Amino acid sequence: MGLRRYVRTHRGISAFAAGVLLTLAALAAFGYYVLSDQRRTARILAAALSQALAREVRIERVTDVGTERVVMRGVRLPSDGGWPADLVAERVEATGPLLAAARGDAAPVRLVVTRPTVDVPAGGGVGIQATLENLRQGLASFLAGAVQVDATLTAGVARYAGGTTEFDLALRKAGGGATGELTLREAGQAPLVVSLNARTEGDLVRLALSGRGALAPVAAWIEDGGPSVLRGQSVEVSMAADLGPAPALNARGTVSVGDVMAGGGTAVFKDGVLQLSLPHATADLAFAAWVARLGWQPTGRAELADLTATWRPSAGSWPVLQAVLRLPSIALPAAAVGTDVRAEGVEGRLALEPVPSGHAVSGEARAERVRAAGLEIAPADTRYRLTLDAGGAIARAELAGLTARLEGAVLKGSLGYDGATRRLDTRLGGEEVDVGGLVRRLAPGWLAPADRLRLAGLSITGTGVDARELGAGTVRLEARSARLSRANGELGGGRTTVRAELGRTGVTLALETASVSATLPALNGKLPLLAGSAELHRTATGLEPERGRLTARDGQGRELLVASLARGATPGRLRLSVQAPALERLDGLWPQVARRVNGSARLDVELSGPGYGAADGRLALSVPEGEVWGGKVFVRSLEADVPIRRGVEMPGEPPWGKIEVGELIGYGVVARDVVSPARVFRDRLSLNDLTYALYSGEGKGWSEIELDAAGPMVRGKLNGERVRVEEFMSAYGIRGGTMTGLLQYDLGYEYRAGRLQVNGRFEVPKGGTVNIELLNRLLAYAQTDPSGVLRGALENLRAFEYKHAEADVHSAGDDVRVNLALQGRERFLIFPPKVREINIRNMPLSFLARQFPGAFAN
Repeated sequence: MGLRRYVRTHRGISAFAAGVLLTLAALAAFGYYVLSDQRRTARILAAALSQALAREVRIERVTDVGTERVVMRGVRLPSDGGWPADLVAERVEATGPLLAAARGDAAPVRLVVTRPTVDVPAGGGVGIQATLENLRQGLASFLAGAVQVDATLTAGVARYAGGTTEFDLALRKAGGGATGELTLREAGQAPLVVSLNARTEGDLVRLALSGRGALAPVAAWIEDGGPSVLRGQSVEVSMAADLGPAPALNARGTVSVGDVMAGGGTAVFKDGVLQLSLPHATADLAFAAWVARLGWQPTGRAELADLTATWRPSAGSWPVLQAVLRLPSIALPAAAVGTDVRAEGVEGRLALEPVPSGHAVSGEARAERVRAAGLEIAPADTRYRLTLDAGGAIARAELAGLTARLEGAVLKGSLGYDGATRRLDTRLGGEEVDVGGLVRRLAPGWLAPADRLRLAGLSITGTGVDARELGAGTVRLEARSARLSRANGELGGGRTTVRAELGRTGVTLALETASVSATLPALNGKLPLLAGSAELHRTATGLEPERGRLTARDGQGRELLVASLARGATPGRLRLSVQAPALERLDGLWPQVARRVNGSARLDVELSGPGYGAADGRLALSVPEGEVWGGKVFVRSLEADVPIRRGVEMPGEPPWGKIEVGELIGYGVVARDVVSPARVFRDRLSLNDLTYALYSGEGKGWSEIELDAAGPMVRGKLNGERVRVEEFMSAYGIRGGTMTGLLQYDLGYEYRAGRLQVNGRFEVPKGGTVNIELLNRLLAYAQTDPSGVLRGALENLRAFEYKHAEADVHSAGDDVRVNLALQGRERFLIFPPKVREINIRNMPLSFLARQFPGAFAN
């Protein structure tokens, strides 16, 4: 580490200064009196110093030698001569009572080193135990001498790892203690000033160190240059340490490196074991990853509390570490876990321990929010274990006891990630889970904002899932029941299974669900079995359908509905085809419409995207015969080709198609050759120009049919003329009387939520006759003739001739009321003088049903 090299460098300078001060005076006196040649004196002095220091010392020449002053030029302490660094000084001057210092007296000696250059070699260190012992011995031997030293190194340059740092050093030793101040400089940056104080107490060396300033001057000293986050930071450090034999260390202090890290605590090294204790610390995650030698670099900031670490450096393994961790925010690159991960509000405990393959981090954690692979988890609780290989990459990640809200879906289970294959295995589940948000994220556009999709007894199993892009693996989903709630109804199912095969270009799905029930306008009723498959294509925004098929079957396995989905002719659109091969099998659907229908139906539309929000196409129907509304409406030979258009993405109105019915019987009224243009526009079936034959006459009108949550809504208006009343009555099944005349009518109707509303007028403008038996049935309505006078006036007639008849019908509550008026013909001696007009007011249709049961039974 760079720090250890710096300590060794400091130890070398200290040892050099100590050796020079202890031996220089004696050797200088010898050179002064005996030798006069500068280079020969330099060789002799260098040999003497090398022997005294047990390391090679080289001196180019000695320019001045005396008892009070020695000046050396070109002094070098070579790294290949036993020194931890290569030191070259342009000039070294020693002044003071050098002879007294040589005798070991407490003589003050001043040492000035001018323009020294220190080249620190790159390479491995000697270990923390040897470093501590060398540092203690060097300081102890330096402090043990009686000589008093005032040393100054000026205009120095230190070189390491391609970088250079200017420095000045002032060192003072007196009375068994020493103080010093090291100033490190880099052009354009504030200096870094380090102060030290050392003294001995028995076998202990007490060392106090403090420093403050810019980190830039020592940036090159940090191994591998350090992370970019260190650039431009300032540093502040304070430390007090006791160095003992064996070796042993007891230190306490604080350190702060700008926004990169801050903390304080104690360190104890004894019997080869280093123990650290930090009550509180913060660190930039990129810096922490660099210190831990991880193969990837996260971003964010960590807050640590109650951190303890135990490390035996000689074992060559990682320390055992425990701490309380808090991460306000963290971002992991794809190089870590296969996909970019961002988390907020992470709290928990961690434990770091060595394992055979590297080291492992484990503990419990809670995150307020996690975003990964395009999904959002908020919040999440889990027990975790990360196994890191020797290079710091994640070899294996395991989450157990996981509880998470994934896009709103509350899930519990476990997760395992293999770093070598970047594959994910997971088992998740929940009793009542809302998966609407998850579906919206994975398949945008398939659910409306207000839709809710809930699964009960959910189990999700993922095998070999590509964690980065979801581009490989298998996901299987099983649920005891499923329910889709929309604003206009619900769709529910029993046992449901979904299987997804993930690929690089898309996803293949298979679905099967039993006991489906629905109250949606487009699907209402029950289906015993629903099975389907789909291929989804990956795009920049998510998954889009490529093709699919959905089949509904009855209890015998026969097809009820078959829907297929494929890409449309227009780019970005889908083609949907829905076929009902046998309408008679659909008795479990739309039960509110009582019916018996034979035939087939087919829907072919083009969709603007997932869902039925915008569609353009056609509906084809072929019904040989059918009954609806409990047999009150009967059709024969129905053929329809109806254009459909809905949604703003499909602008304009659709063209008109055609509907033809050979025979239509409604509430006993028989119409033939019914023809009308037809289309579905904005969910409404419009028959805008109905024409038909009604007995001897003809009719026309319009009708609209619309599905809503309460069932079908039908409304329209019909009018006709030249209908022979007697033919109508005969076909309608009215017995016990007859009536003649040509009928014309104008009738409006509306059927909604099971209730029929009518409002119309019937008229026989040219009159006819009415059989007295039929008339008597009508007169049985008590409010018509309460006195019996009318009945008495007509009792001698077999038929009543009228010149004009009219009736209006209107709905009143749950019944229909009829007003009938017959105006008699005025023939001399024939017309009863007291019966000029017959009026029946507010007669309920239910009364007519009782009077003519055969007719109203149709």
